[in-house]
Amino acid sequence: MQSTVETLDQTRVRVLVEVPPAEFAPHVDMAYATLGDRGDVPGYPEGGAPASAVEAHAGRRAVLAEAVEDAQWHWFERAAKEHGLRPVGFPQFVVLAFQDGGELRFTAEVDVRPTVELPEYRGLSVTVAPAGVRAEEVEAALSEFRLRFATGHRVDRPAGPEDIVVVDLEAVIDGQVPEDCVERGLGYVIGSGALVPGIDEAVVGLSAGERTTFRGVLGGERTGEAAEVGVTVLEVQEKRYPELDDAFARFSRGLDTLAELREECRAELAEVKRIDQQAEAEQLVLEDLVGRAVIPLPERVVEEEVAARRHRLESHELPERGMDFGTYLGRLGIGEEEFEREIRAQVEFGFKAELVLDAVASAEHLAPDQDLFSDYLNRGAERDGLQADQYVQELLRTDQLSPVLDEALRGTALLFLLRNAHVVDTTGAAVALPALGGNVEAEAEAEAGVEAQARAQAQVEADAVAPGAEAAAGIPLFAPPDIRSVVTESTAASG
Repeated sequence: MQSTVETLDQTRVRVLVEVPPAEFAPHVDMAYATLGDRGDVPGYPEGGAPASAVEAHAGRRAVLAEAVEDAQWHWFERAAKEHGLRPVGFPQFVVLAFQDGGELRFTAEVDVRPTVELPEYRGLSVTVAPAGVRAEEVEAALSEFRLRFATGHRVDRPAGPEDIVVVDLEAVIDGQVPEDCVERGLGYVIGSGALVPGIDEAVVGLSAGERTTFRGVLGGERTGEAAEVGVTVLEVQEKRYPELDDAFARFSRGLDTLAELREECRAELAEVKRIDQQAEAEQLVLEDLVGRAVIPLPERVVEEEVAARRHRLESHELPERGMDFGTYLGRLGIGEEEFEREIRAQVEFGFKAELVLDAVASAEHLAPDQDLFSDYLNRGAERDGLQADQYVQELLRTDQLSPVLDEALRGTALLFLLRNAHVVDTTGAAVALPALGGNVEAEAEAEAGVEAQARAQAQVEADAVAPGAEAAAGIPLFAPPDIRSVVTESTAASG
């Protein structure tokens, strides 16, 4: 194989590849095997059809077309590696010359990672919010913590905001009430958003024994289906909260005194603020460096990613939540043009940040920090419900370990920038940030603590429902078509 590279612009090249007959022949053999294994050759439903049967069924032209496609990818990847190209996106192939038994000549136009001109990146100066914890913040956090231990007490009055109601629900679809659209004795905290949108307005003002209907969009297996929802209030409960005293400290956290609980709360707030402070410093350092670096972007790749994100949102994520694109934009309070600008800005910043961090890692000859790499692996394993070693084997099997290593290396580069930055808070005090990789375990523990508190709060709310009533969180059908995850993904900066 011979190849040459023509530079079309700063981010795009054309690769000319010539494959002689002897090197093309194995692709023909592979094409016969591939077509023979598809199971559509008469007499060979399980695959394994011989070449003669494949040719008789599909024809020599189809075999050669399969061989050419396979050869293009194989030899393009070989040529890109030999010339040190780092493609982004898919190549566009054009066959220049080919005949059965002869050589294959083709071109491949592809966007490539551009060369980044890094400005000075050591000693960057950024200013972040202070991490000190004020006394009023501790008291506010304690008050919020106390709310998690509310208990429900039956009252003989109409339901109001934040009350607990026990309800029967049924959904009427096309004039019928399907068997799976009836639920009895659901406990629901008004305003929690745990049930179908519209229920809050429907039940506020109703007393036990009263019924009403409203239009709603279902969740669960009927996500996106509109229905006339009937709701009957069986019971109204009001929340009552424990006193903030030593007894509360004992049963809520196993501490002896309220003073100890207050100090524990202050320490947790300080740790959260420290993590937030580092996250702010990371973002500011990255924004500074990306803003000053000279980074030409492959326009086609940016346009394709913007289009892909919008397609995922419109065609998959929003329909799954029973929402159209116009409603989604209305909830965000933006128009279509502003949405496109925001998504494009996120894509461009994410791509530039990736290129800048790769360039820093290369310039400093960094290797992926082992703590960061392990953290990425553990998070991925937990997300997929696997043990860490099983997750690694799966990454190896699917050839996805390299992207994880790349992400760990970029995280290492970002920590390197932080370690060499001058970071102060708004009071002018210097901010001490962890050494390279030193914050991973603490951040993981803090995040785990937040998740545990969220689970505890959900359990407390479930326990607050009257005995015998079923917690709403366990009923998917009347769950809301939640868009919070979509909003977060589409409006947060992409890395």
